[in-house]
Amino acid sequence: MKTKIIILFLAFVTLCTGTVAQTLNLDDVLNKSKRPVLFYFHTSWCVYCGLQSRMLKKDVGLIRELRAEFNVIDFDAESDTEVSYKNYQIRNINPQKYKPHPFVEQFKNTGEIGYPLWVLIDSNLSVQFLHQGYLKKKQLKEIVSFYKTKRKSSN
Repeated sequence: MKTKIIILFLAFVTLCTGTVAQTLNLDDVLNKSKRPVLFYFHTSWCVYCGLQSRMLKKDVGLIRELRAEFNVIDFDAESDTEVSYKNYQIRNINPQKYKPHPFVEQFKNTGEIGYPLWVLIDSNLSVQFLHQGYLKKKQLKEIVSFYKTKRKSSN
């Protein structure tokens, strides 16, 4: 009986919102491999995000290089995705256009957040790289090359 109620509730939520909230478990991501995590934060309304996403989808080789070096996480910056780490959960309770997810706000330098937002963190959650705005293929390849060299020199 309880299972049927939960299934009906999820079906209702899906019909009303179009999606069921997802969960990003950083513990799982970080434990899966010791590679740094590269977040690609974007929004549906951001023109540069659309350009960035199209560029990435067209360049399968670049995607392969990024995924070989980093745990890449594609994250809608205005979603209701729950982010969990250790005993902490962060959720965007009231997702709205132009209102960033509280997790994304953790990476805000000053003032407004610029999208796309690229953030690279290590296994200790220390920010290693942060960039607000479109990154060209050459820039992304330079980031991969830099961290590949850094990783090899530390082994």
